[in-house]
Amino acid sequence: MGLFDWLSPRTADAPAAGLTPIGDAHRLVDLERGADARAPEGCAWLDEATIEDLELADVVHGIDRTVSPTGAQQLWRMVAAPALRIDVIAGRERALAMLAADPSARAQLRKVLAGAADPDTAYVPLLLWSETPAPLLPGWGSQVMAGALLACIAGVFVWPVLILPAMLLFVANVVLDDRGNVHLAQHARALQMFGRVLAVAERVVREQLGPPDVRAAIAAELPALGPLRKKLAMLSVNDPLDISGVVSAGFQMRLIAMASCLDLLKKHREPMRRLHRLVGELDALQAIATWRAERTDVSIPELDEGDDVGLEVDDLRHPGIPGAVGNSIDLGGQSLVVTGSNMSGKSTFLRTLAVNAVLAQSIHTVCGTWRGSIVRVHAAMRAVDATGEGLSTYAAEVATVGTLVAAAEPSAPSPPALMVLDEPFRGTNPMVRVPIVVAVLEYLARDNIVIAATHDLDVAKRLSEVFERGCFRELDDEDGTTFDFRLRPGMAVTTNAVALLRRAGYPAAILDALT
Repeated sequence: MGLFDWLSPRTADAPAAGLTPIGDAHRLVDLERGADARAPEGCAWLDEATIEDLELADVVHGIDRTVSPTGAQQLWRMVAAPALRIDVIAGRERALAMLAADPSARAQLRKVLAGAADPDTAYVPLLLWSETPAPLLPGWGSQVMAGALLACIAGVFVWPVLILPAMLLFVANVVLDDRGNVHLAQHARALQMFGRVLAVAERVVREQLGPPDVRAAIAAELPALGPLRKKLAMLSVNDPLDISGVVSAGFQMRLIAMASCLDLLKKHREPMRRLHRLVGELDALQAIATWRAERTDVSIPELDEGDDVGLEVDDLRHPGIPGAVGNSIDLGGQSLVVTGSNMSGKSTFLRTLAVNAVLAQSIHTVCGTWRGSIVRVHAAMRAVDATGEGLSTYAAEVATVGTLVAAAEPSAPSPPALMVLDEPFRGTNPMVRVPIVVAVLEYLARDNIVIAATHDLDVAKRLSEVFERGCFRELDDEDGTTFDFRLRPGMAVTTNAVALLRRAGYPAAILDALT
């Protein structure tokens, strides 16, 4: 297969929904954030530690019902930048309600969006957000080379001796074309794939598919991109015998078209970015509506933009755990400290709350019921040492929790935050840890909702009335390692640390020394 065969559009069937690799789904956000791009209007980026600690990549992969990489990227963008304003969430819900009300229209939209299902469309953000390499020859240089070849060919009929320079020019042009196309192959392919996104956008408008607001926004971007669409057609020229490829290479037609497209890219990068996001948004919205239709345990959250900070949830479950146990809390304006045995469900409970908070303000869907304030979500759940950077576990925790402290300062942006912390400052000794944890949690909870899990009962005892107490505990069995994963009021009164050693087969000499 030659280079231009690789660059030509694929004819494979569209992939099944939700099969875009995680790395490809992240590409749009990674490039935007790397370019210090602002978050979507009315939204705010989650920090990387929170994304990792909440395992949001796995959560989004479980939700993903998109039919194109463009849609998967936009779905990830929604979740990575939850909305902080009611009007943004309300607009998203109107679109979701329309798609949910008409499954046949949603199916037709999915069919059209599959036109951008080629896996290589995942590289379109590379074209739109990264620096574009300069062509080996400027457009005018390729035109001069092509013109010189044409002149020599025409002159052969008058001066046959021109056949030699014509042959040399043809070979030189083919070599330059090949090197130029290898140099720009990734961007050339991305341009072709943007052509597919553009074609999908035109069809959406022509067939009046999807929510009217999104469709109108797409229609508004199309006129500026008309010249680009015509130029992109040249990049897709191909034939089974590759005769057109040889002729195109000899006259540098693709390089000329590519240089022209890159010039248009510089002029129209912003409308191209907006169109890419809008087409992806259509796919993301239909994916959310489809996921809602598949589940019986989801609901639309009730969100409040007021000054009062509160959270009430009922039968809340983790969306990525089959058969997950639901839990309920009603905090009002308080925070919560959770104690309990190892493996009893503390960390999962923290993730369940934070993940659903993100989903409530991104895809406007939760697993259970949710009534609460709009919040900024921060997590500090699994700080580890960074040996390569010379950081101990404690130093890494100081840096991670420091992000939450900064988010809780009086100068921090509104709205208030929901902060989840799992065993904070576990990397130092208990005599120092307990007062540090108490001081930090009290500071964070002044104007925010803090949910913290700890093994230190002294921490739970010393925290103020601002914190409610909850616990997970093992059931009454012989080895103390069976749990119902239910949150109960109060503090834990037992531990299963020794029982877990016994169950793991530790020697009797060790176990006897502990009893």
